Amino acid sequence: MLGFPERADPEVAAATFKAHLDKFWETAGSLGLEITRKDVDPLRVLAGFKAVRDGANTRDPFFVLLGAEYYDRWPPTAAFVDPENLEQVAANSRWWPILKNTPDWARFHNPHTFGDGTTGQMLCFSFTAEYYKTGHSPTERATWEQGRHTVSATITRIAALLRQPYYVGPGE
Repeated sequence: MLGFPERADPEVAAATFKAHLDKFWETAGSLGLEITRKDVDPLRVLAGFKAVRDGANTRDPFFVLLGAEYYDRWPPTAAFVDPENLEQVAANSRWWPILKNTPDWARFHNPHTFGDGTTGQMLCFSFTAEYYKTGHSPTERATWEQGRHTVSATITRIAALLRQPYYVGPGE
């Protein structure tokens, strides 16, 4: 699936998003993931992550707003936000993670200018809707596939990047 994400039917997207999130949360703890969930509205969820630096001695909280505007034909939207106001954060914010030595399948860009002229964050990997708003051409193996991939793929990729050897610390 390539192209530009198109908005989904909100009721169908909300129901599918909730079902996939509920299923993921049943197993998140057994995967060793320290992630919390706060439903904001039917199409948005605030996921709280504990980033790990300095081996396992320091843990930093981060919050990602996941959206189902295009779900599940397309992956969820994803952006790091201030947990108080849910607004996207700047790169020098305490709420923006600094990464190094990222894998070749992922980058975090803040800010990023999209093809339509808007700017915002781009958690740049093929399991976010923003990735497809840029004209990227992922490999067949990495392309989001409706019915095969779910929001759990997005969450687990973010969690992996918020650990060693990638995560350094908060942006402040």
